[in-house]
Amino acid sequence: MLQFCPHDWKYEEIGILADKARMLVSLLKEITEDLVLSPRLEVRRNSNGIRTGTVYVNCYDVFDSNTPFGGFKDSGIGRENGELGLRNYLEHKTVIIKRPEDSMP
Repeated sequence: MLQFCPHDWKYEEIGILADKARMLVSLLKEITEDLVLSPRLEVRRNSNGIRTGTVYVNCYDVFDSNTPFGGFKDSGIGRENGELGLRNYLEHKTVIIKRPEDSMP
């Protein structure tokens, strides 16, 4: 499913993206071409408001197998790749052993 929601970093329009139920990836085009001079806090704030597993800014299809991939809401359960992806295969167990009374501290 592809959803295109053009916006210009306005919070109302970021809210439109946040309400979508099945988005795995968001692609944002920064107004300023030079990210060194652009307000990084603004980029971070806007990307935090979008509920997708990956947010690309000024790029797409850049992938590192160490970074987790997955969606929010109805777009998927859990994560693949990276440390978060391994957690799906782990099971935690608690083992409680009664010690003899005389060995209690």
